[in-house]
Amino acid sequence: MEIQFFGTVKEKTGSKKISCEDKIKNTAELKSWLRSKYPDIEKYAYQIAINGAISEELKTIKSSDNISIITPVIGG
Repeated sequence: MEIQFFGTVKEKTGSKKISCEDKIKNTAELKSWLRSKYPDIEKYAYQIAINGAISEELKTIKSSDNISIITPVIGG
């Protein structure tokens, strides 16, 4: 699975895209995996997008899904 970073999270992790070989089944496992790889990530606001849709609750992740970690968008 490939994970793309955008916005502040991209700057703070120093990564644009990473590969994850672990079997991550849902967004909770993804957040835990991100914390293990980037311990400071919880200091920054971020959202998980699965196939372009923001996921604000526990969602299943498939290895074929497009995963993005983005800074929340504020605007009007």
